[in-house]
Amino acid sequence: MKFWELTSAFREEPNILLQVLNQDKWAKYYNNYKRLVEIVKNKERDILDEELPFDLAYEVADKSVREYWLAFDKQPQTLYKYKPDIDNLERLLPSEILVRFGGDKIEDAHERSSTNVYPKPLDNNIEIIGSYDLSSRGLLSILRTAKDILAVDSILSGIKVAKYWKVKGEVKQFADPYSAYEKLQAQKKQNIRHYFLEGVGHNDKPKPGDFLQISNRPK
Repeated sequence: MKFWELTSAFREEPNILLQVLNQDKWAKYYNNYKRLVEIVKNKERDILDEELPFDLAYEVADKSVREYWLAFDKQPQTLYKYKPDIDNLERLLPSEILVRFGGDKIEDAHERSSTNVYPKPLDNNIEIIGSYDLSSRGLLSILRTAKDILAVDSILSGIKVAKYWKVKGEVKQFADPYSAYEKLQAQKKQNIRHYFLEGVGHNDKPKPGDFLQISNRPK
């Protein structure tokens, strides 16, 4: 996601931008944000078009309260800023859009009200949509596969990191409120399912935006 895309997509939530950027690790981008009017006026493309670290864009998107709607049955799929009067929709948060389709689609949908989007190629891998530590239940990961449901006790390995996770089972219980249940059903139609995982020799979460693969490593 480029600097201008981030500041444009979330310009209506400046408190979030300031909260995230005002950290020592993002000091460079905080200084640029304070100069944004000047940078735009002078057309400083080297700053405006700079690709931001994924972690920075994710921190901002994850704090946003906006909602979008994905028509996943359309070809190509279409992302809407509003809820259209059509069937087979999934409610998406900005962080999910960033992971699944790229940050530029957040800005594009926000500006144009809708935009076409394309799921990332899996190439027999498993896409990590989200990952959460649930103190009472363990590690919950939202994963997209090509077709198959992941079997219990399957071992998954990271592609970018040399770590392993064991599949403990799929989340199947009814979700409350009903809107959460609707989202679960919409995701299943796209081969996206919620699983409980367990780190093999570690307590780390798989990182959203990365990919896993089925491993032959001994359990």
